[in-house]
Amino acid sequence: MSLDENEEDYWGSSRVKNSKKKVNIFDDSVSVELASDLAKFQKSLADDYNDDDNAIGWGDDPVSSSFQSSSSHQSTSRDTVPKTPSGPSQPKPRFEPQVEPPKRPQPSYMTHSRSRSDVLVGSLGKMSLAKSPSTPDSKGYKMDSEPDLSTVVGTREQSQDSRKPLSSQEQDIQYLKQKLQQAESAIGTAKLKVEETIKRMITGQPYSLEQYRSKAEKLALLDKAIDTHDGNAIIAAIVFMKRTLKDALFNLELLRRPEAVDQYLAYLKAHYNMNEYAHMLEQADAAGNNKNSRGLLNRAEELAMFKYKQAVNVDDPLAKIQRVKGCLQAHFEMTPGLEHDCGLLQQQISLLQRQRPVDVGDEMLEKEGKHMLFRQVPRKASIINMPVITTLYYCCVYHYEEGENLLSSPASIRKEHQLTEKQYVWTAVKARSRLRKWGDIEDMCRTKGFFGTKMRCVIGFDKVASIIYKAEAPPEVLCQYLKLVDDVDKRLELARRMQCHDAVIETFRSQRDRQGLQKYVEALKPNSREWFVANGVLKDQTVKWKT
Repeated sequence: MSLDENEEDYWGSSRVKNSKKKVNIFDDSVSVELASDLAKFQKSLADDYNDDDNAIGWGDDPVSSSFQSSSSHQSTSRDTVPKTPSGPSQPKPRFEPQVEPPKRPQPSYMTHSRSRSDVLVGSLGKMSLAKSPSTPDSKGYKMDSEPDLSTVVGTREQSQDSRKPLSSQEQDIQYLKQKLQQAESAIGTAKLKVEETIKRMITGQPYSLEQYRSKAEKLALLDKAIDTHDGNAIIAAIVFMKRTLKDALFNLELLRRPEAVDQYLAYLKAHYNMNEYAHMLEQADAAGNNKNSRGLLNRAEELAMFKYKQAVNVDDPLAKIQRVKGCLQAHFEMTPGLEHDCGLLQQQISLLQRQRPVDVGDEMLEKEGKHMLFRQVPRKASIINMPVITTLYYCCVYHYEEGENLLSSPASIRKEHQLTEKQYVWTAVKARSRLRKWGDIEDMCRTKGFFGTKMRCVIGFDKVASIIYKAEAPPEVLCQYLKLVDDVDKRLELARRMQCHDAVIETFRSQRDRQGLQKYVEALKPNSREWFVANGVLKDQTVKWKT
């Protein structure tokens, strides 16, 4: 066998027979002392990331796993090169241990348990390596201090935290910064003219108003926006002036431009900024009343209505009464042209002052159960904040017979709020028909004249018949009012629709229409009461029928 072949067999052979598996220091069975011993063991290896399962010394002998054998073998295996038992002298080994910088530990999600343990053990062996002072020419290294597992784990956690993704808020900030840079680059550093900026605003191109610093430039920007009649441009200029000017100066210059005031008030109302909206209305109203003001703005009516809406938007009745009174005195009575509205507010205040005591008293009576009417017809809701017609209907149901000197009297409500006779009769008939008080309805329709009493109704007996029909009035009561309808065709139509046969038969008899009565008899049920009545009328010899 040649020399080259012997050399190749030597370097390709190995004396290690039984390979030992690597130990995972993260396993539950591995203690802290054993992990420290493994870290010390790594300093004796030439390459910390060798793929072999065992460490081989320069003497081709396996390194012992115990700390004592590795430390005793360290001085001989690294300082001297072993000689082969036969053959010529061997060349020096081509690999020498080199100091490598500590590598950043891999995240837990990038490797499995075995690779993670290898990397961590390698990191433990390299974190505190120093050149041995006892042998300056040797290639050996030693640990200055024993590594701690908590230190290594903390380092790995900090490295993982540093690579966390940005939050959504930070991403939004970066996105807005990029957009701002793009807008600034698109606009350019040169200061644009007011006309060019307004053109950019109208056409939707990027623009910046921060370049206009002086008051004259801001006013020129607003005037130019008003000349273009573009609402978005006007609002943008106004908002910019509001942000960069003092309030007194802003209000003074804005009130001199009525078009800008209109746009700004619409903008505030659309964005529900009611405090600023009311303040602007007051400023406009004050400017309109000032004769020395250049722009006369008549906003008194709009301000009064806005204050009225704020006053009635209260649930407490007493607080609402006080607010409506204050609004009446401060805005409606002091404003010319709102005299009619002043009367309406007075009636509303009077109605609120009437509703509260009536509702409180009826609520107590209903709880006590002493009033029979409240047990027969329970109250459905409170009458506070209800309209005057609803209040009248309520009082006609529960307080119809009370005197006019009481707050709950229907006659008092009619007189106080100047209700017409039709309004009163219509409401009273509906209220009394609900209680089936047909006598009260007849009394309302009976009037006295020179020739005695007669039936008369301002709303028409057809309306009365429709109301009592919905209340399921008896047929004789319904027929009584149907006979009083003046229009014959309408009377027949209502009687047929309400199935009031007596009224139909009496109408044909009064009109002497024999053919019409005969056709109606054919539609009736034979041998019924109305059938016998109709046949009796046809056989009556005293009736002179039309030929």
